Amino acid sequence: MNFLDEITLEPEMVKIQGISSPVPIQRFTWDEFNENIAPVIDGQSLEVASLYFINSAGFEHTEDDLKKLKSRLGAQQIIDVYKAGLRVNGMVTTAQDDAKKN
Repeated sequence: MNFLDEITLEPEMVKIQGISSPVPIQRFTWDEFNENIAPVIDGQSLEVASLYFINSAGFEHTEDDLKKLKSRLGAQQIIDVYKAGLRVNGMVTTAQDDAKKN
């Protein structure tokens, strides 16, 4: 299965209403999401959980990152980033996604 060695996941650029340019939402492998993301975001605040989806460093972010997130984005934008992270990583679907399947 050497062909799998050539695959890398790229972030999806997502338009978030109220943010001037698309936001890169990180994609995680199945293992990364289930082993590192899902267990951590389950008990976290929405702000902390959303950082996992926009931090290109992956699982490492600081208190300064959290402060900057809160000072730069509104509540709805943080919610939308979180939802986009779940959607991009296949953990939820939208009505639009469902319509494409039909």
